[in-house]
Amino acid sequence: MAKSKMCLERPASGSRSISSSRQEDLDKNEGQGVMTKLKTKEARLRQKADELEAKLDASETHCYHLLEQNCELKTAIESLETEITEVPSYD
Repeated sequence: MAKSKMCLERPASGSRSISSSRQEDLDKNEGQGVMTKLKTKEARLRQKADELEAKLDASETHCYHLLEQNCELKTAIESLETEITEVPSYD
């Protein structure tokens, strides 16, 4: 029975502080790992945001050019319609 008593005894206070110090190191390393992952994810998200912003700018530019072209075509159609109405009819 003496053996089982020894297994149930608490560790000495000196070994306890070593264990808790070691646990703090593990926690610190784990925290650094999480921070590294977060920084990597942040960098990827910023890159993705930059890519999307560039696509948005390109789309806006394309849309602006289409609107300009649309206005030019409408003006050309109106000019042609005016010319058509000015042509005398030979009925």
